[in-house]
Amino acid sequence: MTDGTQQPGFVRCRVSINPLYWDEYGDRLQALREACPRVQLDGEQQRGSPRAKEHRWRDEWGCLWHFPGMYLDGAVVEHPLASWDDFDDWQPPDVGPRVEAIHKQAEEARAAGRPVAGAGFEHGFLFLRLTYLRGFNNFMLDVADEDPRLFELRDIVTDYWLAVAQAHLDCGATHIGGGDDLGIQDRLPISPASWRALIKPGFDRIFAPARERKAEIRLHTDGYIVDIIPDLIELGVTA
Repeated sequence: MTDGTQQPGFVRCRVSINPLYWDEYGDRLQALREACPRVQLDGEQQRGSPRAKEHRWRDEWGCLWHFPGMYLDGAVVEHPLASWDDFDDWQPPDVGPRVEAIHKQAEEARAAGRPVAGAGFEHGFLFLRLTYLRGFNNFMLDVADEDPRLFELRDIVTDYWLAVAQAHLDCGATHIGGGDDLGIQDRLPISPASWRALIKPGFDRIFAPARERKAEIRLHTDGYIVDIIPDLIELGVTA
């Protein structure tokens, strides 16, 4: 593949290798990384994770996670908004440092002759984040009650990721995306109508700048989502 100047183009890819294989074949994988410097080889950075060693980690939203062991995913065990009484005093994270980091990384990529990467939202950036903040049971009751505070919280989380998406696109990213597990085994955990009332407007705002710039929108989600696939297409999700 070549661009207009007949220089080699880029095939954008990322190779993710389970950290367990880094333990056994680390030297060979490192040699592969050095032989293919333009391929992003993931997995090694997860080895020796302090989260897994210490088993506890509090994220920037104030959620306390428990990690059972090396390479295993964690679960939120302390929800900062388990009680709405704490809502007025709770502070969401400042998106400013993240936006600055995005611009810095883009400058470094251009200086090194690499393409500017697209936005990678954290896993669980909107729907799951609401459950992390409130706790799953509380969240489900909020949905049933149509609690206006949940919609206010949704807007706070949406504002954060909208700023992240905008920063990536301003730096020249050709795609944005992230993961948010929206389904369980055979249905959505909330009704499609509730999903459209609560979650869809947040996705719509976050994805709007990408739609305007004709950028690709990628969404990872686990679980059954058949009922809302037309909605995701309407929102501009392309992959």
